[in-house]
Amino acid sequence: MNLTQIEHFVRVAEVGSFTRAALMLGVPQSSLSRHIRALEVHLRHTLLHRNGRGVELTPAGQCLLEHGSIILETARHALGELDELRAAPRGRVVLGLPTRVANVLTKILVQAFRQQFPEASISVAEGGSAVLHEWLVLGRVDIALLFDPPYTAELDIELVHSEELVLVGPRGAGKPLPESIPFGQLKNYPLILPRIPNATRTIVAAAAARHKVELEVCVEVDTTANILDLVGARLGYGILSRGAVRAVGGYARHSVSRIEAPVLHNQLYIATNRHRVHTKLAEELRKVIRRIDVSAHLQRPTSDVATGQPV
Repeated sequence: MNLTQIEHFVRVAEVGSFTRAALMLGVPQSSLSRHIRALEVHLRHTLLHRNGRGVELTPAGQCLLEHGSIILETARHALGELDELRAAPRGRVVLGLPTRVANVLTKILVQAFRQQFPEASISVAEGGSAVLHEWLVLGRVDIALLFDPPYTAELDIELVHSEELVLVGPRGAGKPLPESIPFGQLKNYPLILPRIPNATRTIVAAAAARHKVELEVCVEVDTTANILDLVGARLGYGILSRGAVRAVGGYARHSVSRIEAPVLHNQLYIATNRHRVHTKLAEELRKVIRRIDVSAHLQRPTSDVATGQPV
């Protein structure tokens, strides 16, 4: 029995699927199966039962999951402390960034981190905030920047950036959008929104429920570029953050109206999992992020970023 086998078992048990665990770990599914079978032979217990929905833990599997998670966390903490005994911190830290944020901040953050910690390595994982939140809970990333994460006991969060949400319409088509629009009037516009659990969609849905406004969502797509393309084709109106529109040059081709009563904000937080041990490198990376003016970089007009990015 070794740490790799335990890690593979814990990941399969946590996500309830060999396929998802293999994708998360970046290993062949056959390798996962072999490692877990080797564990079962060594321990003389069946740990998992496969079913139509994935896998189900046996009582022995549940016992090993509880102890295995502690073993992995302890091993990681020990390796981190050993790295910190060296004159210069070494080791590896994994940072999760929403795709739009990664397009702007990856180079800046990596350069600042590597300049301060040349003997350490940093890995940047990109995805939507909902996916990054899941990875943070599962321990796939050490620290993440998340848009509007749910307030839970698991997360330790710190606000670093806030931007308004706006209604986006086609430019030069009929009556232009007003400079500002009450949230209640959005019911009069066919909307093109990303799917739940996207952070922007969650904010809009919560406001609609709170103010008893019935919105007409006619199309659901997940990237800023596709939303703006459909808006430009006069198929509906989008609700995006100012930064998302700015990042893909949307102001030149679209009209924008500030949403008020209430004003809606997309907020970006540094997030860590308070239930997992943090290495010194993770704490130092948090300090690096704090020193960078995140808001200034995200508000700067950008002409060379990718456009197929999640909202």
